[in-house]
Amino acid sequence: MVRNSRECVINIPTVDRGAKEVGIGNRAGRDIDKFAEFGLTAVPSARVGAPLIEEWYASFECKLADARLIPLLCSIEALA
Repeated sequence: MVRNSRECVINIPTVDRGAKEVGIGNRAGRDIDKFAEFGLTAVPSARVGAPLIEEWYASFECKLADARLIPLLCSIEALA
């Protein structure tokens, strides 16, 4: 997904939410709606198309500068 859109958001939870929300990273977004599954609110970001998570402490809006840093395997797995 990042390779195609060339953008992403890295959302950082607070410590008290971190343990509960760790499941988000263990589930593929193509299988479920992560926002609905984990009771989170998507809000528009200012600089990229990916959403921020309203309930989390911080968000980093990122643009991919060099796709060579993403292994080809990531793209193959995303298509599976």
